[in-house]
Amino acid sequence: MAESKSSISFEGFGPVGSPSPSFAQGIGRGGSFAPIWTVEPKMPSQFQPVRKILKPFDANISYASSGSIGFYFIPGTVQGVLPDNMFDYFSSSTSGQEYFYLECKFTQSSLTSCKIKFSSSAPSAQTIIESIPPQTLNIVFNIVNDGICYNLIQSPTIMLQSNLIYSTSSASYYGWTWK
Repeated sequence: MAESKSSISFEGFGPVGSPSPSFAQGIGRGGSFAPIWTVEPKMPSQFQPVRKILKPFDANISYASSGSIGFYFIPGTVQGVLPDNMFDYFSSSTSGQEYFYLECKFTQSSLTSCKIKFSSSAPSAQTIIESIPPQTLNIVFNIVNDGICYNLIQSPTIMLQSNLIYSTSSASYYGWTWK
């Protein structure tokens, strides 16, 4: 089999090499071996640093010399709404544990406001109320532990849904779930 000398291009990248056939690894349909084509990349002329792809609610962190950390957060939405203070600067200690959370307020089942807040103690859990979903929901999205920030959200938008938690013969109790 003749080897191709043409260059392969990938979107966003220049020519990276030429393909060479490889018949290793893997079984195709019917138990026969299928060829796997590999591409040998060419090294760029200059080193390009690898950049992390930031997701919504990821923290941009800046360390101050006074033992504090500054945070800006990558914009994210709750039910398609940006939190009121999404673009504010937050300052935290480099020691101990702190929780960054979204405080969501509702009227009946409609989101009326959302704010980023932080505290050295975990925010309160939702309180189940008879006949309607709770009026406040706190969603922890980042935990800072001794100066290291951990993002807990992986979705570009947080979607909320009120659900029946339990019911009795005389009343129904609702709560919020999110994903």
